[in-house]
Amino acid sequence: MNLNEKIKELRKERNMSQEELAELIDVTRQAVTKWESGASSPDTKHLIQIATIFNVPIEKITGNKQTGIYTVKGNEICSYCGKKAEFYKDESLTEAYCSPKCQQLHTIAMNKIKKNMKWFSIGIIISVLSLLSGAFLNFSVDKNLVVGGGIILLGITLILFPFCTPESYKKYGYIKTTRIGRILGFITEMFGLIILFLG
Repeated sequence: MNLNEKIKELRKERNMSQEELAELIDVTRQAVTKWESGASSPDTKHLIQIATIFNVPIEKITGNKQTGIYTVKGNEICSYCGKKAEFYKDESLTEAYCSPKCQQLHTIAMNKIKKNMKWFSIGIIISVLSLLSGAFLNFSVDKNLVVGGGIILLGITLILFPFCTPESYKKYGYIKTTRIGRILGFITEMFGLIILFLG
């Protein structure tokens, strides 16, 4: 059974008119008519609403293959904002979202992280080299200057590019995890300043 036929069947099973369904979803009756005739298909947001209204899993409506949207089972959180998730974006069931907007924002954020990984890596390497050289090599300059400078650079790197593990993203979502990373970067920065000026 196709998506359009399934929507029509669910609506008729509930003795609901197209106007009533359209009002619940906040679309026009013509939009529902187009969905049921196969002239167009509901987007992710409306599919979630339809599944909620008829109290069925999304995959029962879509047949899985047509949209790649899968219902969340259990207490998954949104991979972006950390709120309760409503659907998975694909059959791997790794990324869950509360809305299509969060799915879009998460994709943008992950692409940005991939682009920034080289800068994060460079910052970490320079910081570690500075810390090691300050700890083990003899310079004419004060060791606190080298070590403190390395820790400050490490803190700046974490603030600008808060690298977080996939496990932390899964537990808290992108937004909360990024905030935690930046807070840790700020603490590291303060520690470096203390070593630099008070050490």
